[in-house]
Amino acid sequence: MQLPDDIDMEEQRMLMAALTGEAYLGRIPDFGTDPRYRPRELSPGGMERERLRQEQDAAYEESLLMDKHKEEEEERLRRAAERAAAAAAAEEARKAREAEEAAAALERSLAEKEASLPPEPGPEEGDAVVLVVRLPKGGRLSRRFRQSDRLGVSRRPPGARMYGV
Repeated sequence: MQLPDDIDMEEQRMLMAALTGEAYLGRIPDFGTDPRYRPRELSPGGMERERLRQEQDAAYEESLLMDKHKEEEEERLRRAAERAAAAAAAEEARKAREAEEAAAALERSLAEKEASLPPEPGPEEGDAVVLVVRLPKGGRLSRRFRQSDRLGVSRRPPGARMYGV
């Protein structure tokens, strides 16, 4: 079989050995001195195109790097916002829990105080006394007591306010 003049038979054997996975036992060409393997010199237009391609590649790499930094910054800000939201939610939950505990403590205190009161006499009982308390916002509270009910004095710790809630 006759090969065209520009085909190097040794190069063909190297390719076949590479494709079939066999070891190449022939002569390896000297790429440094063989004129066929010298790099081509580009024309001025080709050199300009190569320079432009390299500039575009550099600009593209820089753009990729900037995009990566931008994404990292956005991710950092998103994580910071998530941490702040979680902290705010935890603080809100803590405040809500404290408010619930305070409301429960007030309910318990009011229930204890109400339980310590003697039963209120009905309107048909004649020996009753009506106690009316006027509230700061204009409202009024009233309750009936028997004249025989004892007035209780609660002990308060030293320094406690007399009319405090």
